[in-house]
Amino acid sequence: MDYQKAMLEELMSQYVDVDNKDFWDDSICKHYIVAFCPSQLFTNTKSDLGACDKIHNDRLKERYQKSNDKHKYPYEAEFYDYLNKLISDLSRKIRQGNGRLNIQSDDKMAEIRKEEREEKMVLLDVKIKELLQKVEEAGEEGRVQEATDMQKEVEKLQEELTHIKENTDGANKAEKRMEVCDVCGAFLVTNDSSDRLEAHYQGKQHQGYLKIRDTIEQMKQSRQNNNNNNGRQNYSRQRYDYHDRRDGGRQRDYRRYSDRERGYNRDRHRDRREEDDFASEADRYSRRSRRDYDDRRSRSRSPMRRSRYD
Repeated sequence: MDYQKAMLEELMSQYVDVDNKDFWDDSICKHYIVAFCPSQLFTNTKSDLGACDKIHNDRLKERYQKSNDKHKYPYEAEFYDYLNKLISDLSRKIRQGNGRLNIQSDDKMAEIRKEEREEKMVLLDVKIKELLQKVEEAGEEGRVQEATDMQKEVEKLQEELTHIKENTDGANKAEKRMEVCDVCGAFLVTNDSSDRLEAHYQGKQHQGYLKIRDTIEQMKQSRQNNNNNNGRQNYSRQRYDYHDRRDGGRQRDYRRYSDRERGYNRDRHRDRREEDDFASEADRYSRRSRRDYDDRRSRSRSPMRRSRYD
């Protein structure tokens, strides 16, 4: 009943009104919009994860896949971690299964079963000999029908004894006929018929864990490719920064050299102007001194001054 209810809810989830919802809503299954919901893989199997109570809608899934900023959401990382947790739990289950098989195939247990078979063969051999003795006695006494019936029973016992002897060598192999599937952890019968093995490989549990393992490998490869691309981008950026710093250093050196040149030229022009100013000032001072000297000389030669001394 629960399985049918889960199947019905899964089918009807595609027709749920999602016009007022978006893929980031809490009611949306984030595993499903990334790839698939693991709970849907093992429904009604020994690995059943239980029904998922979230909405599985293809329109929201497509909207998320086409979103330009989907890398901003942690949904893919959470999905990847959850799948790895499922495989980690399965690996522990496989180790436990192999441990159980190793205990069952212990040499001591095999020796006990071997002794039981040998004891059975001895008992059959004794019983056959006793019946043959009785057949012989019944024949000598003329009890033909009784002798015939006992002879048939002897033949059956002989067939059983022959069957046990023929299978004695393969008995130990039969005891170790079980093995654990390394994909899904199920117990398999070694050398089982091809039809039964094919039925297992196409089963829901085996296919579910196979899909999980393939998805993990694909996501792991995608992550490695992204890391390599980021590494190349960082390398290109570093080269660009190196050339930019180098060219920028050259430009700064050029500007520093130009500034020194301009400073040198300014100082040289300033010194030249100061020399010109000094020469001009000296020339003015010389002309002024000569003019004052001429004026004093002219006054000393005037008539008034001569008459005064006469």
